[in-house]
Amino acid sequence: QTLHDELAGNLRLRDLGGARPDEPMLTFLERVIAQRDALLEALKTVHALITEAALTGFNPMNGDWPERLFASQQATFVAIKAVEEGK
Repeated sequence: QTLHDELAGNLRLRDLGGARPDEPMLTFLERVIAQRDALLEALKTVHALITEAALTGFNPMNGDWPERLFASQQATFVAIKAVEEGK
């Protein structure tokens, strides 16, 4: 019964996490963890930009704001796309 429960739990985890049919469990978990890490880093960057803008008075005409915002947008887009596509 314990082995059956463990297998059922693993199958449910694979379904919830979007594992590919031929993807080994370890590969699947490594992919999900990498996606989580990329999303966390993207969110931290966005949070830092928003906090700095609130503290300093955001003015896109001063400093390197446009480059930083575009870089943040690109990193966030890539992280979200990877999760959506299961990469």
